[in-house]
Amino acid sequence: MKPRYPDYTLDTDRASRENGSTAYIALDNSTYVIEQTATKTLSSFPESLVSDTPVSYAHPPSSYAHGVKAITPVIRYAWDDVGQEQGMRASGNRTDDAAPTLRGTGPANTYMDIMFTNGSVTRYNGITTDADGNWSWTPRADLADGTWTFTVQADGQETWSNAFTLIIDTPAAPEALITHIHDNVGSEQGERFSGSITDDSTPTLHGTGPANTLIDILYTDGGRVRSNSTFTDDEGNWSWTPWQNLNDGYWTFQVQVEGAPSWSQSFAITIDTPEGRIALRDAEITHITDNVGSDQGDRFSGSITDDALPTLHGTGPANTLIDILYTDGGKVRTNSTFTDNEGNWSWTPWQNLKDGYWTFQVQVEDAPSWSQSFAITIDTSTDTASGDDAFSNGLTSLSFGDLLSVVDSDVLIDNGKTQYMLDNDASNVVKLEDILSGNDIDGWQQQQGTLTVAGVQYDVYHYTDETELLVQHAV
Repeated sequence: MKPRYPDYTLDTDRASRENGSTAYIALDNSTYVIEQTATKTLSSFPESLVSDTPVSYAHPPSSYAHGVKAITPVIRYAWDDVGQEQGMRASGNRTDDAAPTLRGTGPANTYMDIMFTNGSVTRYNGITTDADGNWSWTPRADLADGTWTFTVQADGQETWSNAFTLIIDTPAAPEALITHIHDNVGSEQGERFSGSITDDSTPTLHGTGPANTLIDILYTDGGRVRSNSTFTDDEGNWSWTPWQNLNDGYWTFQVQVEGAPSWSQSFAITIDTPEGRIALRDAEITHITDNVGSDQGDRFSGSITDDALPTLHGTGPANTLIDILYTDGGKVRTNSTFTDNEGNWSWTPWQNLKDGYWTFQVQVEDAPSWSQSFAITIDTSTDTASGDDAFSNGLTSLSFGDLLSVVDSDVLIDNGKTQYMLDNDASNVVKLEDILSGNDIDGWQQQQGTLTVAGVQYDVYHYTDETELLVQHAV
């Protein structure tokens, strides 16, 4: 068996020493040590180390080219340590490792040049073999996908080794995407997906992307476009929460890996918060409050009131200026007020409004249009009192003076006629024969149209030209 001494190395300088020194002869990646004397010849070496004709010499040849086979560097295999299928790769194999480790052999303790190319780019690097002539090398940077050819050459040699080829085919880097949001507000919390509605104005976005990578975030409600960023963790997961509340409305979000050429598919949510519903609503008048007379309270559009300073009430966006427009058909007046935190507002005219038909409209300041009209009729001419007032005791025979106290002066004429009024009260009963004692009651006729007294409509009946009866309409 051939002796092997791994502690020695191929050294051409030592090979030219005087008799009695050690000669280092290499073959097939092994180093053989043979003591030299003046009488030893190459025939004393193992037979496989010499060429056809042994040559006697006193000093070994300095280049080892005299009858001795020299070591040729070799790339034996590549090692893939990426993905699910790892291990040894032979020349011509495919690998998903962009930085595969090459392993091979060469002269022991010798510097080796490595050349590698993908056809368009050629790079060089180097490595030193160990005492056994083994070496391994890993690219310092990932290699691009494609076919790469590797060759090695021992320092001082003129030829390169046989080519070793690898096809590098790495999986496409995962794209950044948004998987869901998390709603942390209200009674219904949890995950929400694209197209959902949330009452959380700072929803937390979750997604995936390449591990330990910067993720850019783009989001908009259709107006201003905002951007931010976050990092994925070791598993490629990321999350991000807006640092301030987002307005109610329709929002879209997109993400991308930093520097990527395109953005992810849009992730859409509708933010609908109770506060936002107040903020987005239009201004409107809901009712007025009548604070005058015996019949007070809320009145709605179309009502009659004896309050010349009715208080308007309404709603609008919270903490917002509300413009008020009002008119009796003549002069148009304006004023304004503010809503509170709940979006409610109220306003009272600063001076009495005259009797008549009034319309009111409101709008949020600078809004493009006004609210629907709110109409009331102000009639302060009859503020019905209690006690022994003529109208508080049911049907009563009224003098002309009594009537003039509750109706406009031009409604009735003091012509000596007897007039009666019947309002909408169950106790009010009139017997026509009592009014016309001893006369035929079939002579009553209804006057065309109605008469309004203190905001109440009455049908008018008359008997000849002497007696009139006012009966509240629909009694």
